[in-house]
Amino acid sequence: MLSNDAWLEQQLVAELSQSADLEKLLRIEQFKISQAKLRVSKVQEGWEKGFYTPEEVQTKLAEHREAIARAESEIARLRDQRFYVNKCENPDLEPLELVTNILSRKLSMFR
Repeated sequence: MLSNDAWLEQQLVAELSQSADLEKLLRIEQFKISQAKLRVSKVQEGWEKGFYTPEEVQTKLAEHREAIARAESEIARLRDQRFYVNKCENPDLEPLELVTNILSRKLSMFR
């Protein structure tokens, strides 16, 4: 069995890794939004230049707006998950408070 210090260190490493993964997923979703917004502007430019029919514009804009809405929804979900995973977003927290929060979350799984 691992010593308490080793177990605690493992838990902290796991928490930091999970937090980094969530941040990466958030950046991916933000990138999806920026790409969809870029596509919206391209469709609008294409419309102004006469490249698209009104039906094509409506279809393309609806697709891109749906992609934006899905990405925004995923961002909200990830932020909720990040808050749950790491309730200690306040950098002023003392290390003992951080450890206490992590341990209380881990122990609550056994209740």
